[in-house]
Amino acid sequence: MQMIGVLLAGQTQRYVGRHFNVSHIVVGRVWQRYLDTGSVAERTINGCPRKTTDSDDRYIVGIARRRQFKSAQSPNANLDEFVSVSKL
Repeated sequence: MQMIGVLLAGQTQRYVGRHFNVSHIVVGRVWQRYLDTGSVAERTINGCPRKTTDSDDRYIVGIARRRQFKSAQSPNANLDEFVSVSKL
């Protein structure tokens, strides 16, 4: 990563932050990850995997906006025909 290269060249974390337009705190975290692991690769993401796609999410939001004054069960009743059951 370019940020690590600039730090290895002797520049300060604040200088690198200004250069890449990020907070010096972010630079410090990246630098610490590099020192700990020897890499700045993305960390694994914990938690449940997503069940709906971005398209499904947009549809759900659209239904909720069109039917603002109905109960929460109303949009939920129509989801089965548009969102595959295996995703939920």
